[in-house]
Amino acid sequence: LRTVFAVIEINPEAKFFFFEWVKNNWSKLKQFEKNPYLFMSIIKTLIGLSTKDNLPEIKSFLNKEVKKYEQTKANAFEYLDIYNAWFNNNKDDLNNYLDKI
Repeated sequence: LRTVFAVIEINPEAKFFFFEWVKNNWSKLKQFEKNPYLFMSIIKTLIGLSTKDNLPEIKSFLNKEVKKYEQTKANAFEYLDIYNAWFNNNKDDLNNYLDKI
């Protein structure tokens, strides 16, 4: 299942449905909470697929539903913040570069 979540995370279309799927299947996913590697994959994938619009809702959901794995959540949100900051600082350069290709 870890591979499934890793593949989902690289699918750009997944950001439009994954959070809803997680919410709808949360009772089933909770059974994996005792498997830290798998459950961390679920958390990281969910955060990795967040958008600017649904990020507050995802944070709220995880804070309410996931009492453990605080470091995993913190690390994933920090990575997302770093990525977004980098992207925002470099998007003009990236656009210029891609326009030249």
